Amino acid sequence: MDTKELDTQYLITDSRGFSTIALGQLVEDLSLDLDNPGDKAIYEKYEGIVIVDFVPTSENLAGWLLTVAQEKMKGIPNIKVAAVEYWETPKSHCRVES
Repeated sequence: MDTKELDTQYLITDSRGFSTIALGQLVEDLSLDLDNPGDKAIYEKYEGIVIVDFVPTSENLAGWLLTVAQEKMKGIPNIKVAAVEYWETPKSHCRVES
């Protein structure tokens, strides 16, 4: 795998417009041993990656997270996601309300 560009074979694309890494395939193709600290570090590098189809500003991420949270909570009675606050630093944040 080229380290400069992630091959699209390793992407799982969600219908909501974002992609994550197919970790199982990555582990298999790279023959990672997750008991080995170096291999575990490679796995953890890719574990939290989410690729979105918009410019990832704080405001856009907060709006997207609001939509995702609302969708996830939709089937739970008496629950409504009203807002998301996204903090970049202790002094920099934004809030998006529904």
